[in-house]
Amino acid sequence: MLQQLRDPLILVLLVAAVLTIATGDLSDAAVILFVVVVNTTVGVVHEVREEQAVRALSALSAPTAGVVRDATERAVPAAGVVPGDVVLPGRGRPGSPGR
Repeated sequence: MLQQLRDPLILVLLVAAVLTIATGDLSDAAVILFVVVVNTTVGVVHEVREEQAVRALSALSAPTAGVVRDATERAVPAAGVVPGDVVLPGRGRPGSPGR
């Protein structure tokens, strides 16, 4: 959220709100602060959705490897390949090309 407040436009609006309060025009200051709050809220919601989308895409694209482990052929996450696994080239997710 603090990242949203570092945006140059938001900083200008915050300075404008402070100056408007200093001049005694509270209604204009309230409008400016309302805009800052709405903009920050929209930015935070957008960031959260973006992070969720990236996580979902990462889960979909997690590389897998076809291995023979304990005399059984299986697909495992590439990070889960351990010494002793026999890696099957071109094989990963079941149904992938190379099967």
